[in-house]
Amino acid sequence: MSLIFDFFGKSQEGSILLLSPLGFAAWLGFLITFLNLLPAWQLDGGHMANAALGKRIHMLATWSSILLLFLLNHVDIYY
Repeated sequence: MSLIFDFFGKSQEGSILLLSPLGFAAWLGFLITFLNLLPAWQLDGGHMANAALGKRIHMLATWSSILLLFLLNHVDIYY
């Protein structure tokens, strides 16, 4: 969440971002929608990639998106 503060330039040392229940539900909905649109396997993005790109490139996109998620897990976005 510190990236949000850094983007708007209103970050103070020790700041904590508190979300309302509605804001948390919106954040969770965006996360689930993002994951569903990945071009992987049986997700909606996977069906679109299979139809648009073909089976071989769809398989490559599936493994690439899985690898990307694992690599992003190791990125430290907080300072």
